Parts: sequence; structure tokens; C-alpha cells
Amino acid sequence: MVFGLRSLVLLSAILPLAGLPTDFPRDVPLYPGATVRSAGASAMELVVLETPDPRGKLLTFYTAALPQNGWKLENSYGVSPEDVQGSKGRRLIGITLVEQHAGTKSTTLIQIRLTGEM
Repeated sequence: MVFGLRSLVLLSAILPLAGLPTDFPRDVPLYPGATVRSAGASAMELVVLETPDPRGKLLTFYTAALPQNGWKLENSYGVSPEDVQGSKGRRLIGITLVEQHAGTKSTTLIQIRLTGEM
């Protein structure tokens, strides 16, 4: 079965990942197939996901998925141009994509940080 980007965005909104904080907001899109690498006890702490997919594919996903979930993309970038930042009401989201290479294996970490009132 082949899923398009829109289908993946919709699936990410309804399929929470094991290991996420119980208060993790349902309107934060989660990359399909990613696994939780680390998470704090609350959604307001850093959540780190991992996937074998390349950073460019993740950037495409998040720049489409955040607006589809009611987030406004911001023009300013944080640490690097690969960061995706957005706002929704009084909440801010920052997503940093970090590629890692170990021998022939490559993975990308997805760091999601939320701030503001839930």
C-alpha cells in the first residue's frame, strides 16, 4: 500500500507513539514510522524521535503537516536553516532535524520542543 504525504499527515495525527508523555498534544504531527528515542515526563520537555529517512523528506513533511494541524509556520530560523518553527495561539513549536551517520547506517533525529501555554 502506498501513502501520499496527505495520508501520512492524517495518520500521524491519530496514531500516537509509545513512549510519549501522556499530555503530548494531539495537534503536533508525528513523523510516521519514527520511534521515540527520548522524552521527558511532560510535553513541555524535549521529545526526540528517530527515523532512517533523510532530513529533506522530514522537512517536507513538517512544513506541510504543521499548517494542516492549525500551526502557523514562522519565517525565522533557530540554530540552522533546517529548523521548522511555528506558533498556535500562545504555543510555540521548534523542530530540529539532525542527521547522524555511523558507518553505512544513517538516521535522522527529530527534536520537538514546545513552549507556552497548553
